[in-house]
Amino acid sequence: MRAQGLAGAYVGVSDEVGALLWNPAGIQQLTRSEIQLMQANLVEGQKHQHVGMALPVWRRGERETWGLSASVLTMDEFEVLDEGENLGQARPQETAVGLSYARSLWGVSGGLTGKLVQVKTFDQSGQACAIDLGVRSEGNRLWSWGAALSNLGTSLSLGQEKVGLPLVLRAGGARMWRGFRGGSLLTSFQVDAPADDRLGGRAGVEYAGSFVGQWRWAARAGARTFEAEPVSVGAGVGLQSLEINYAFSPQSDWGDVHRFDLTWRFGKPLVSETRRRVLLKQGSTLVGEGRILEARPIMDELETLSPKNREVQALVHKSQQRFAESLDPDALMVLAQKTYGEGDFPKAADLFRKILLVDPAQDAARLWLGKTERKIEEERTVRLKADVAKFRQQELKNLTRQAASRESAGDWPVALGLWQKVLLVGGPSSQVQGRVQMCREKLCDQADRAWANRDAGKALALFEAAERGGSYPRAAQGAEKVRKEAAKQAESRRAEQAKKAAEFAQKIYTRGMAAYVAGDLRKAKELFLEAQALDPQDKNLRQALEHVEEELRLHPGRH
Repeated sequence: MRAQGLAGAYVGVSDEVGALLWNPAGIQQLTRSEIQLMQANLVEGQKHQHVGMALPVWRRGERETWGLSASVLTMDEFEVLDEGENLGQARPQETAVGLSYARSLWGVSGGLTGKLVQVKTFDQSGQACAIDLGVRSEGNRLWSWGAALSNLGTSLSLGQEKVGLPLVLRAGGARMWRGFRGGSLLTSFQVDAPADDRLGGRAGVEYAGSFVGQWRWAARAGARTFEAEPVSVGAGVGLQSLEINYAFSPQSDWGDVHRFDLTWRFGKPLVSETRRRVLLKQGSTLVGEGRILEARPIMDELETLSPKNREVQALVHKSQQRFAESLDPDALMVLAQKTYGEGDFPKAADLFRKILLVDPAQDAARLWLGKTERKIEEERTVRLKADVAKFRQQELKNLTRQAASRESAGDWPVALGLWQKVLLVGGPSSQVQGRVQMCREKLCDQADRAWANRDAGKALALFEAAERGGSYPRAAQGAEKVRKEAAKQAESRRAEQAKKAAEFAQKIYTRGMAAYVAGDLRKAKELFLEAQALDPQDKNLRQALEHVEEELRLHPGRH
């Protein structure tokens, strides 16, 4: 078993189906489907059996990998004694079944395993659900790294007792030396952080080579900082699609541990993934050599085959930069038309202008430029309309909020004006029209109360406010009634004032006549003028004033 031969320093290596036990992201490194059977003879009669299968598939322009696994840990049957009494035979067993999924995310592989764990003891049983999460660097590079969080889930209930699954975080890396003395040398290291124990470290080394045709072999060794199984050694041998691994861990007090596994790789590599790998190599070579027109068909096929792949995106971006830097009109035309097709009209227009600077006789580029500039103008118009619509929606929201606030405060004139603005900005709305109707009714109710309290001015102002922005029969009738009554009251006041003025004028007239009789014509004239100002329609006053003025002209010396 490869992972145990490396003393478990495997989270950063995980590149075959055995990764289901260590780091679910590792199954994304498989090139073909794999199935693995494992048998481990542990201490004190314990046995661990495991079967795992991983299946790569191609979906939506990217590869993803599914996995199934099942593990059973058993002990030899033994008698259960309680104070010397034989209670029966017990054979404890722990079973775990998992479903895994892995795919590439943001330039790394991510993996998830959902599993169901079931435990049986002598007279109790329980089960728990958990997940394993993992990440690993992409590709088969010299350096690799990985991390995994295992057994994140519910507690295991055994009778009245609840036992948590062993939660542990693992992180580590690996370094490969190819061509080392005719083979390859792998070193790996790892740190384990259990939730209920101290930190631990692991390290391993593997040397692999081949012999006699297609036969291959590997030797491994590793060490841990844990007291149990401090060291491990292992070996493996393979031929074509089959591989057998063995790992041995000596135990000073508990006995030795032996592990075996058999791995079978079947099926063919994913056609799309293989094609992408070939195209990436060809495209990188052509772009690196500056043969960008020859690289264009490859870029188009890559974008169709796997548009979201990071390596594809990086190569396409690099090729586009090379196109943009080129002064070849044909190359620029290819990139400009592609950019136009992608909807990046400003960039396309810049490229068409560049073509015309290099070769002003390029009529096709001139036609394309005109077409592109029209598209830019259309986009600008669409954006402006969208901005106006957005502003209108925001304004509508603010007006509605303010209107509702004024309505809640009983400020009906202001609320009415705001609701009318809402109608103006947002268009006809039965709900808003209903609010306008209610505000007008409230204003008319207030106007009626003011009229009942003989406050004609306030009543008229409220009726007129209810009519503002459109005719409203109840308000119009109320306002007309108030105006007529107010006119009658004004006329009555004017008549009363005229009567009082006439009475006062008569008193002044009497004083003027007294002054006239006494021979004080000037004093009489002043009083007659004052009385006439109060009652200009009085004929007696007018005649008396004319008489006094006549005498003053005939006898200027008289007082």
